[in-house]
Amino acid sequence: NVVLTAKWTENYTMGLQYVDVGDGLSVSGATGGDENIVVPSAVNGAPVVAVESRAFAGSDRIKSVTLPKSVKIIKKEAFSGCNALEEINLGGVEKIESRAFYGCDALRKLTVPDCVTDIGEEAFAACGDIREMTFGKAARLFSRNAFSGTTAKTLVVNGVAEWCASFFDGGNSHPVAGAEKVIMDGRSDALIVPDGVLSVPDYAFSGWKSAKSLSLPDSLTGIGASAFEGWESLLTLTVPDGVTALGENAFSGCGALTSLSLGAALEKFPLSAFNAAYMLKNIAVSPDNDIYYADGNNIITKAGSVLVMGCSGSSAAENVAEIGANAFANALFLTTAPLLDGVRVIGENAFSGCANLISVTLPQTLEKIGENAFSGCRKLIEVINLSPLPVKKIFARTRRRCVLCQGGAVRRGREPIDAQRRRTVVLPRRSGNGACGLRRNAVGFVFARALEERRILYLRIRFL
Repeated sequence: NVVLTAKWTENYTMGLQYVDVGDGLSVSGATGGDENIVVPSAVNGAPVVAVESRAFAGSDRIKSVTLPKSVKIIKKEAFSGCNALEEINLGGVEKIESRAFYGCDALRKLTVPDCVTDIGEEAFAACGDIREMTFGKAARLFSRNAFSGTTAKTLVVNGVAEWCASFFDGGNSHPVAGAEKVIMDGRSDALIVPDGVLSVPDYAFSGWKSAKSLSLPDSLTGIGASAFEGWESLLTLTVPDGVTALGENAFSGCGALTSLSLGAALEKFPLSAFNAAYMLKNIAVSPDNDIYYADGNNIITKAGSVLVMGCSGSSAAENVAEIGANAFANALFLTTAPLLDGVRVIGENAFSGCANLISVTLPQTLEKIGENAFSGCRKLIEVINLSPLPVKKIFARTRRRCVLCQGGAVRRGREPIDAQRRRTVVLPRRSGNGACGLRRNAVGFVFARALEERRILYLRIRFL
């Protein structure tokens, strides 16, 4: 009988260089030209605990790196510019410092295990297209621009609750925005934030363009800045009753959003939270909300009666004293300004960017119009001013077909125009300065002298 005894030894790369860092050894480079780097867990009984700064930076030969469980830190620029590197096994790494894998544009697969909790600034920036990227369950620090210039064809995130417990320093700190396909806890194009999550941090899911549905738990109390920014396919949104605040741009860029419902506890939200929600037509607010209520698909404050947010589907609401700043900004499909008697103030940029707005009637009660309230209303063709305000300058920059009607009566040549009969005057499109002071080639057609004297009312002017 023959007895064979085998002793297994760790297969690691020969020629690696090390420096003593006190609690063990740190890999500082290699003397050979190996394509596959395998770092041992210990050398002569001393544990290998780190990879030094710029240890392999600029190598054009390394194709794969395998690190042991003992290595906890990859230091700054350790593998920066390794343009042949295709695969990384991070072993037991806990911290990846800044620019550690910057410019590794041949990288095709990246798995970030549960043990990694700190990803430094630009750690994986400029890595181009990575076929598959997977994140294990862990709360992490994602530093600024950690994944800037890096996209994933498929991004898999295991642990939405842990992802919500992470910190994201900007939109490029994580790879969600550039991913072609995102899978969160096994679901594609849908996100269910599990019960027990108290808040969604800033930028957490920003840029997920293909996500069509979002389910938020009753436990939620806050949604951070840009948390869901750029969800271009999201159709409906219900903010739970427990949410008290929304961050800046929380749902900005959700261009397909058509229906919005706000909960009972919401106390304050910036208008930028729903910026560029061009398709929004239906708005509801919980009747138990102490701060806001909804009327005519508008959000209005109970104290002060300020209309703080409208949409393309808004209609005029009763008992509104003020149209807040930016209230209807970029409501692309709004055609008529919903203004009733009682409105005293129209805030700055209130209707700016309403590209399809064609008609505005300013009520008798109006006392103030803010800067750029109607800027960018390129299709505006009719303004009826029942207020005492001179509006010449306000509408002077609207589209040239705009008609301004204000005041009592005006003469067209020698013929008096009876304001009460709402006569129609037909003028050639390229009319020069006439009796009414029509300015030739002005951006908006303005009856200059008559408007200065506030003497046109219910006068409709049509241009051939």
